[in-house]
Amino acid sequence: MTTTAPEVRLTLEWDQLLERSPLGHFQQTSRWARVKALDGWQALRIFLKPDQVNEGGLQLLWKDSRFGRIGYVSKGPVLPNENQVTINLMLHQLRATADALGLRALIVQPPDASRITNDDLSRHQFDSNPVPNVIQATATINVSLGQSANESKMHSKTRQQFRAAIKRGVVIRLGQRTDLPVFFSLMSESCRRQNTQPNPSRLESLEALWDAFAPHILLGFASAEGEDIAGLLMIAHGPRLTFWKKGWNSQGAQLYANCLLMVEAMTWARERGFSTVDFAGLDSEIAETILAGRTLTEEQLRSRDNFNLRLGAEPHKLPKAQLLIINPIFRVVLQTLRRCPPLDNLLMKRLGAG
Repeated sequence: MTTTAPEVRLTLEWDQLLERSPLGHFQQTSRWARVKALDGWQALRIFLKPDQVNEGGLQLLWKDSRFGRIGYVSKGPVLPNENQVTINLMLHQLRATADALGLRALIVQPPDASRITNDDLSRHQFDSNPVPNVIQATATINVSLGQSANESKMHSKTRQQFRAAIKRGVVIRLGQRTDLPVFFSLMSESCRRQNTQPNPSRLESLEALWDAFAPHILLGFASAEGEDIAGLLMIAHGPRLTFWKKGWNSQGAQLYANCLLMVEAMTWARERGFSTVDFAGLDSEIAETILAGRTLTEEQLRSRDNFNLRLGAEPHKLPKAQLLIINPIFRVVLQTLRRCPPLDNLLMKRLGAG
């Protein structure tokens, strides 16, 4: 399919709007669409006003699945002027597009700082319950405060660990595209220890990500005696550097390599002019516990998420992803499934909107 000059211009303008907007995230960029194309997703951009990108819009990803044709709007819509009129108009256009594409289901999660509410989505027949397995909270660090301020917010144990890593000979280096197989191996080893599947599941997906986002992508390694023992893959967008994926082997854990790598990556972020480091997710119950001023349980304190919090990260709740079943009969079925969590989770896995 040939891309026309107007489409190229609108795509460029859309990506530029996302860079400027505080609501902009890399998941709405054309770069992300190119990455997701490897898994069969197609992209369609809908603007609030035809050919007027600065008024805002959204990027819809859609694909055919076992459930039927499904759509996913991650971190959208992006509307510079969010009000009830623009929100309703955008969601109305999205619904019309979903009908035209023949979607059976559509998942929408607004941008992190969006004022689009659950009620706004419910008015357009989205189910009021949040979609399982979609990140509902994250943790961030304001690195623009400076190194001293950031270190002062770290847990004393974290400061001890990254200093111990230096004494034990751990060194930090920036990686290149050719280092992606090493990183994928470290990430896969971490997932095996945690009894989870690596995501992305293929090295080719990481290579596609690199090709789409370069030079707005960083790969860091912690090494000991010439061997890479921990890795961190970061995606840059606007003022935010997202710590997207990480991995480490058993030696990396023993030498606190991951801790030192994270601290050094925060320095990279600061030196490159980013104001925010985003850890790309946080257990929602941990976020709710901290934001409510309650004490974390022993189990929560042992969690992987608490490692990021000890670096000085602060929790934030995110807008909840909500699901629209286009067919009214299936919508009734969904409401029935929601009374049975195992069946509800199975449906969401079938949708596969990752």
